[in-house]
Amino acid sequence: NLNGSFAQKEVLIPDLPTGGHVTRTIKIGPDQKIYLSTGSSCNVCEESDNRRAAIVRYNLDGTGPEVYASGLRNSVGMQFARAADNGDWVLWTVDNGRDRIGDDIPPEEVNIIGEFGLDFGWPYCYGDQIPNPEFTDRAEYCTQNTVLPSYSLQAHSAPLGITFTPYAFGSRTDFPEYLTSYAFITYHGSWNRSVPTGYKVVMINSLEIGSAAQDFITGWLDENGESWGRPVDIGFGPDGNMYISDDKAGVIYRVSVAGN
Repeated sequence: NLNGSFAQKEVLIPDLPTGGHVTRTIKIGPDQKIYLSTGSSCNVCEESDNRRAAIVRYNLDGTGPEVYASGLRNSVGMQFARAADNGDWVLWTVDNGRDRIGDDIPPEEVNIIGEFGLDFGWPYCYGDQIPNPEFTDRAEYCTQNTVLPSYSLQAHSAPLGITFTPYAFGSRTDFPEYLTSYAFITYHGSWNRSVPTGYKVVMINSLEIGSAAQDFITGWLDENGESWGRPVDIGFGPDGNMYISDDKAGVIYRVSVAGN
């Protein structure tokens, strides 16, 4: 309704896992399927529910659940885009790694999921298939059965959102056209690192898999390590402008191109 309320509703997927990481990200894929990401219930553990630390795919009516990808501790941000090599649709995700093993490990990850049934390692390993201290006996499993991340990001930066410019989907924007190949990622920022990190928007080049992230927007974290905002999600509107949500400042930013 025009007042923002819903006159009718229908429960498509009941009884989702509760507790633990609280976000439940949902996307409709180009195959007209629902993709639902649910984070882990813990920092590091073996889950009894295979829907956790995974992306589950459903039919549009909520039937036919199947674990599309696993070993993803907390993949909050998801975005479909076409692969550069063959044009097939693939799912880009940003994954938040475990805590309490150091300021600079494990790296956060960008994973590109192009086929069904891939395992990205959690809880047994992180990064370049390095076993977690709790699961040193699973080293062989990791090297033989898990997928390396496509990009490694700053540890504890907490990437939550990912998007591409409208150029990537055949639409227009005033943003420079050279940014067509770049993905933009929001860093929500660390909560338990001795020196705070994150609190910014970065970009990575989809044509250079594994390349380093570059700063795009900074300034939410001051020189004293205090933050006044925390970027959450990111996307482009039909007007071609970029929009970023912030759950600390309680605002949505619009980013547009000035002049030429």
